Amino acid sequence: MLEGSVDANRIYFDTNFFIYLVEGIEPYRQRVTRLSNLVAQQTITGITSDITLAEALVVPHRTGNVDLALAYKRLFLESEIFELVSVSRSAWESAAAIRANTGGSLSDALHLAVALETGCGFFLTNDRTIKSIRGLEVLYLGDEGVESRMNHTAQESSVMPAAFSTLSREDRIDWVREELKNIGISGSA
Repeated sequence: MLEGSVDANRIYFDTNFFIYLVEGIEPYRQRVTRLSNLVAQQTITGITSDITLAEALVVPHRTGNVDLALAYKRLFLESEIFELVSVSRSAWESAAAIRANTGGSLSDALHLAVALETGCGFFLTNDRTIKSIRGLEVLYLGDEGVESRMNHTAQESSVMPAAFSTLSREDRIDWVREELKNIGISGSA
């Protein structure tokens, strides 16, 4: 992926997604499992960073839960489903600018900077303090109306158009948005 180019099929996954996935937290368990399946099937490309690993390990270390820490390490370091990227020096610099403009936390700014640097078109989180920034649309797992939207999780993902790579950026974004909408994920305001 060329730095600066955006791919609507690439989604950056924030730490809370993985906590819901690994720990089976309701009401998100089915939704995050469905999204993980889309990544495993290579319908979408799942990106996250080593910041996510560090954040996910905090509670297991605090509570001494070795098994949970091991589950996170296996997911991030042994599984090849999600692409785990390291934070580059340029991402650190971008994070400073993002934080200066948004007032958010440094870790959130780093996540956003890595998502931009790796060409992600979307950033998936459940942290409503994180807002879309230029070049990156934030999507929320959301908890409003979960029950009614969960009906969509049982639906099969529509087949990715054979010529997906030849679609315009806007058409690819529309396709990914529709897939995410089908499993109950909404965008930021």
